[in-house]
Amino acid sequence: MAMSVWIGREAIAHLQGTPEEILSFPMLVTALIGVVINSINLYWLGENTEQDLNLRGAFLHVLADVVGSIGTIIAALAVGIFNWPQADAVISFSVAILIGLSTLPLLRQTLQLTRKKAIEKPPQESGWLELGKTDLVSLITLKED
Repeated sequence: MAMSVWIGREAIAHLQGTPEEILSFPMLVTALIGVVINSINLYWLGENTEQDLNLRGAFLHVLADVVGSIGTIIAALAVGIFNWPQADAVISFSVAILIGLSTLPLLRQTLQLTRKKAIEKPPQESGWLELGKTDLVSLITLKED
């Protein structure tokens, strides 16, 4: 979520400032490489993302990278073909909104799971991780059992 806010803020700043020269060809090549590599990562992460929030978070992160790379390809083409330097900022802002919106369900599910776990197992029952317990001998004995 923080990354989408940062990208959005930077995009707005670029739209409000004077357009800078953008080297569209290196931008295009880098984005194409990013799409290929991140698509492979998406394929590997694709299974079991419904059952594990950590995997789903990693999947959404890589998906955001793919979307960002596709946006960069579009921006590079718009800059190179149509000489429209603001395309980079406009597409970046759009990608930031997409990333931000896609994180909301994961954030909601994480908060729900955290609340559920807190109710099921209060901190007093957390065993040797209990706050304030510093007896190393009992930790070692617990480890040996």
